[in-house]
Amino acid sequence: MKFSNIVYAGIIVCVAVGAQNASGKVVLRAPAEGAVVPQLWPEQKAFFEMPLEKRISGVRTDAESAGVKPKRIKRKRSAKPVRLEWSGDAAKYQVTVSREPDGKVFFSSSIPSNSVEITGLLEIARQWKWTVSDGDSTATGRFSTEDYAPRIVRWPGVSNARDIGGRIGLDGRRVKQGLIFRSGGLNNNAKSEYYTYDEIIAMHKAGTLAKAGIGPSRGLGAQYDAKLKSGKGIDRNFLRLIKTGPKEPGKPKLTDESRAYIQDNFGIKVDLDLRGDWECFGMTGSPLGEDVDWRHYPCWSGYWGFTTPLGRASVAAAFSLMLKKWNYPMVIHCIGGTDRTGTYAYLINGLLGVSEEELILDYDISFIGGQGPDKRHRGWQKSLQDAVRALPGDTIAEKLKGYFISLGFTAEEVEQVREFLLEPKPVK
Repeated sequence: MKFSNIVYAGIIVCVAVGAQNASGKVVLRAPAEGAVVPQLWPEQKAFFEMPLEKRISGVRTDAESAGVKPKRIKRKRSAKPVRLEWSGDAAKYQVTVSREPDGKVFFSSSIPSNSVEITGLLEIARQWKWTVSDGDSTATGRFSTEDYAPRIVRWPGVSNARDIGGRIGLDGRRVKQGLIFRSGGLNNNAKSEYYTYDEIIAMHKAGTLAKAGIGPSRGLGAQYDAKLKSGKGIDRNFLRLIKTGPKEPGKPKLTDESRAYIQDNFGIKVDLDLRGDWECFGMTGSPLGEDVDWRHYPCWSGYWGFTTPLGRASVAAAFSLMLKKWNYPMVIHCIGGTDRTGTYAYLINGLLGVSEEELILDYDISFIGGQGPDKRHRGWQKSLQDAVRALPGDTIAEKLKGYFISLGFTAEEVEQVREFLLEPKPVK
């Protein structure tokens, strides 16, 4: 049998050419009954399984030390598709994939072919029933998705989207999936104009740099000026000194089709936007639509900044949303989904008992498309790690429970969030 690929309603399908099944009945071909299906690519797993010190970009390998520059691998960002195949001679098939044992449907579509690839929809570590019907005959099979976090989701137009659930937390309980997602921005930042490196150097020489910068970058010019005077220099690849502010909201990333896809499959109720006021200039609601509650709680500083007064206020506002079950599912994001979003994900999963090793790995996954976090980001990440370690308590979960109580929440409220976000204890 020969196949050719086409795209149908955003799903990759494979059209069969020629005879398929002489009996005319639907026969399931793959995955095999009871198979365990991966949703991560081998390149991704190889990165996740590297020692911590090897995941940082810029670390010289033995080959590089010997003067040999190895070939760099561009790792995949998206989830590995789950491919379903069957035989039959109908023009279209109704394909349904439902979670067991509750029967919740995660995929249902009419497919004009004998296969379909489902990307970024299914939860990890679950058992699934799939059925294919041609109207006259129906075939049913079962498979499992691999127990390997993270659950990377596909949100067309949005980068760095994944479920914060799926990892193992307190008492061996898995963090529930499908409740809190993390991602990059759902629209672009409002556009500000930044000073170039040459302009900054010119202002430094003219003695005007210390007073340069407006809005969120006010005071940054003085910091740059002090560094240049000390001889330390500034990172020309990471300049955030604003010359002129925005005049209109950032451009959309979502089309009507992609917005409908996200809402039909993930049903987001709350859009928790951690970006600053200027990044969200002119916005009045969520890019996901009027039915989504847009909560704009600027996180003025990620990483160790969660201990500052502004950071504490931002974290408290975000955590208050988690006390209400009707706010789920929700998405937490900044613009890149790495720094500010990564801080919140670290605090929430840490509270739920996810190990420190897994918390750091979850941060590093934001860099999966390249060689891992650079030295600057690793230093920032370590400042978050050290700030959490410095909190009172014997374990990270205890430290963060105390932290959230210090924000004004009761011990009962913190436990309420834990109980809701953790699956029941596994039966031995």
